Amino acid sequence: MRCTWMIVAALASTSAAAAEPTPAAPEPAAGPSAQCGAAKSDATADIALLEGVVRAKSRDKAAAAEVATALAKIAQLYDCKGNYKASADARERLVAWFEAQEQPKDGLAVAAIAAEARLELVRPAIKRELERKLVEGGKPVADAKRVLESWHEAVVGAIAAQGKPGRPIKAPALLDQLARVEEYNAAAQTRQAGLAAGRLVMAISQQVTALAALEPSASQAPLVEQGKVYRDQAAAIWERHWRASDMAGQRDSWALEIRRELSVIKPGEFPPMDGKTEEKLTPQQQEASKLASLAQRANKASLRVMYLKRALALDPDSAQLKELLRAAEADLATEQK
Repeated sequence: MRCTWMIVAALASTSAAAAEPTPAAPEPAAGPSAQCGAAKSDATADIALLEGVVRAKSRDKAAAAEVATALAKIAQLYDCKGNYKASADARERLVAWFEAQEQPKDGLAVAAIAAEARLELVRPAIKRELERKLVEGGKPVADAKRVLESWHEAVVGAIAAQGKPGRPIKAPALLDQLARVEEYNAAAQTRQAGLAAGRLVMAISQQVTALAALEPSASQAPLVEQGKVYRDQAAAIWERHWRASDMAGQRDSWALEIRRELSVIKPGEFPPMDGKTEEKLTPQQQEASKLASLAQRANKASLRVMYLKRALALDPDSAQLKELLRAAEADLATEQK
C-alpha cells in the first residue's frame, strides 16, 4: 500500500502530541433537536426578537450571557425549522462574537455555550466521516487505498510525503476542530469532543483491519500495523479524557460513555463497570459535579475547600470528592502557615 507507512508515521506523531486535560463545565442539552418540542411552528417572530437582543447588546460585555443565549436559541429555532444553513450561520456568529469580545475560555456559562456551538458546527462532518467504508459487502470499495488516504486527511490531517507538505485540504482536520472545542475548558463539551474524536479514529482502525483481512497474506502486515496505530490513538484519546474526569470526580454520562469504550478495547486495564457504576448521575450528583468543577478552577485553597464541602454534602459517598477535599484541606493548611 503506497500511503501505509506515511500514515502510520503521521498518526504516531499526532498521538504523541495529545493535549492536557481541561477543567469542567455544566453538561449540555442533548442537542438542538431536543429543543424543538417547545418551539412554535413558525419561529420567525421569536428569531426577530432574539436578533433584536443581539443587535442591542452584542457590544455590552455585561450582557454576554444574554447575547450568547440569544444566538444559541436562534440556531436552535432554525434547526427546528429545518434551515440548517441558517442555524450554522448563527453558531458561526456566536463563535466569532465570543472571540471578538475576548470572552474568557473559563468553562463557565458563556464559554460552555460557545463550546457547544463549535461542537454543533462539526457534527455533520463527524457523521459523514463515521459512515465512510473501506469494505462493503465483504469486498474492498473501489480505490480503497485512496479512500483511506482521504479519510485520514479529513480526520487526522494532511499527510506529508518524502519531506514535502501534504496536499491542501478544504477544512481543518476533524481532530483539530474538536481540539478547538476543548480550548473553552467546558468539561461536558470537552468530553463529548473526546468521545467523538476517539470514535472517528476507531472507525478508521476497524475498517483498516477489515481491509487487511481481504488482502493477500504478504500484504497484510502493514495494514494490520496501521490498524493498531489508529486503535492505540483512539485509546489514548479516550484514556486522557476519562482520567481527567475521574480525577475531578466528574462521572457524567459522557465520561461513562468514554469509559465504556475503553472497556471494549482495553478490557484488561479498564474492565467493564458494574451496574451501580454505570447508573446515570442523580440531580444531586450532577450538582456536586458542577461544584467540583468550580473547585478545580478556584485559585485559592479556601475556595476549593468550600466548593468541595458543598459537593460532598450532595454526594457523600463519592470517594473522588473525599480525596479532592483532603488534598484541598492540605493545601489550605500549607497556605495558612
